[in-house]
Amino acid sequence: MVKWLCGNPSRLPLLLAIYFIAHVLVRTFVSGTLDYDESEQAFLSQFFQLGYNSQPPLYTWLQRGTFETIGYSVVSLALLKNIFIWLTYVLVFEAIRQATGKVQLGLVASLGMLLIPQVSWESHRDLSHTVAAMFATSLLIYCVVMMAKSVSVGVATRWYVLLGFTVGIGALFKYNFALVVLGILISAVSVTRYRKAVLDWRLLLSISITLVMVMPHLVWMTENFGLA
Repeated sequence: MVKWLCGNPSRLPLLLAIYFIAHVLVRTFVSGTLDYDESEQAFLSQFFQLGYNSQPPLYTWLQRGTFETIGYSVVSLALLKNIFIWLTYVLVFEAIRQATGKVQLGLVASLGMLLIPQVSWESHRDLSHTVAAMFATSLLIYCVVMMAKSVSVGVATRWYVLLGFTVGIGALFKYNFALVVLGILISAVSVTRYRKAVLDWRLLLSISITLVMVMPHLVWMTENFGLA
């Protein structure tokens, strides 16, 4: 199996897609009863607001869009969640593969998450914003890795755009994503190649994009601080 995956790295996303489609089907047919996070999303997504409660609103917005696209059902809840989990596994694989140049290490990093109960079990059982934050974290790591990898030939501006977008969606998925950004920033500036990529004047572009994305919700927070 390892040789088969290493022979063509694009096989892993397909294999993982089959696995997570199975999760969607199992969740859909096992029970129509909603758990806590699921019932919260089923209720809150009926309304479009700049904020709802102590969690940022982006996941609820996306859940609303999913409901309106394929209908209000358990499959809509399971599908959105499993897309985020699938993307997390794929991005972790790609980030480590690109950072190390070794497909095997990418496989270990990605499939190793199956051994973390909070990821392999709890994410499927009843998590929403945390699942989306995991996706944003993996996308941020992938973005920084690709920026550092291209620093010798000049980092393309599109990576700074993606960086700002990723931090923006992460902040709108979960407030404590700020800790992730801080941790990755500290780690990046401690390594020369990553420091050169991150500490560029175009980082101001990234910051501007993030601010534009989160500003409407920040305004809502100032007006509803107790609720937030």
